[in-house]
Amino acid sequence: MSRLIVDQLNGRESSSNTITVAAGHTLSAPGHVIQVVNVAYNTGVTLSAAGSAVETGLAATITPKSNTSKILVLANQNIQVGGASYAQIVLRKGTIASNTILAIMSSPEGYTNSTDTKVNTIPMCYEDSPATTSATRYFCSMELLLAGSAMYAQTSTGGTSVSTMTLMEIAQ
Repeated sequence: MSRLIVDQLNGRESSSNTITVAAGHTLSAPGHVIQVVNVAYNTGVTLSAAGSAVETGLAATITPKSNTSKILVLANQNIQVGGASYAQIVLRKGTIASNTILAIMSSPEGYTNSTDTKVNTIPMCYEDSPATTSATRYFCSMELLLAGSAMYAQTSTGGTSVSTMTLMEIAQ
């Protein structure tokens, strides 16, 4: 095996300083972002049954280029919880049925009345190691743990909002 050690690598000026890696070969640079998937979702979803989970509609799929890559998941899920309900947002992988929970954000107290029009942005950040080059789906679900009223994603009695999710494949 040959090994080349250099302090700096530049492309030819005639090629706009571009360095090309031949087809079928890879360049390893641990820590760099390989690809980014970004979605925004603004369709309202309502949940009124305590003890159940439904998808909020905020979902993104990424197909890793390498099975050693990490996936950084950044989500901002907008919700409103009416009444005195106790609720949580769950960051998941796959489907609700597969029950792969990555992170849980619970509302500590809910709200005191159902006339509250405040939309809360729940930020979530998680680093996953999917160990695959197959398409991998990440999404948020919402759950009412105690009945009281209803829970809303991307909408409230005050209007609609946009939830976002960004997936970044990080080389290892």
